[in-house]
Amino acid sequence: MRLLNPRRSTGMAVGLLLPLVIGAGSLVLPLPLQGQDLSGDVSNGKRLYEQHCLRCHGAAGWGDGPLARELKVPPANFHSPFSQMKTAR
Repeated sequence: MRLLNPRRSTGMAVGLLLPLVIGAGSLVLPLPLQGQDLSGDVSNGKRLYEQHCLRCHGAAGWGDGPLARELKVPPANFHSPFSQMKTAR
């Protein structure tokens, strides 16, 4: 039988209950992240990706760029569920 670490489980419980406590009994939904603002310049983002990212991550973000094989740690595949769960914060 696996025992839970009380420090870890308590911290997680507090983190899960915190929005309920702050909302004084009502559910408080998280505010949209400021870093997720989609009003950026797409052409500038494309230029930056091509200049700094394409060589390792590839043209479509699969982690298959021309320099990917030379890296000790493989570049992220932006299509994987693990990569898509990450946020800007």
